[in-house]
Amino acid sequence: MAPMGTNYAAEDGHITERIKDYYEERAKGGVGLIIVGVGAVDHPRGNIMPRQVAISDDKFIPGLCRLVQAVHQHGAKIAIQLNHGGKLSRQDLAEGYAPVTPSPTSTLMTEMLEGLTKQEITRMGVKL
Repeated sequence: MAPMGTNYAAEDGHITERIKDYYEERAKGGVGLIIVGVGAVDHPRGNIMPRQVAISDDKFIPGLCRLVQAVHQHGAKIAIQLNHGGKLSRQDLAEGYAPVTPSPTSTLMTEMLEGLTKQEITRMGVKL
């Protein structure tokens, strides 16, 4: 199962019953490898969506372990996509933090969004 964002984690990045159940159902259905999408490596900075799974601190380990155990009991393997949104970190931009990027970039939200369509901006959940 390819990585994709679900927005099922808690606001603080912890694993919820909803996200655990979501991936467990895929494992029950016969998926061999599940890749959990957009695991925030610098939570709460660098998130690209609300309710993103966080893996940036040991406090997240118990929930991640419960998720792994739920998937493993059905014979599936599980991995996580490491993610830092860089210049697309919508929460950082909304709160006025400079984006983390490999090269200089503008920190103005309007300039960051110039190349996106209205539909793409809406999917990001950015308020203009």
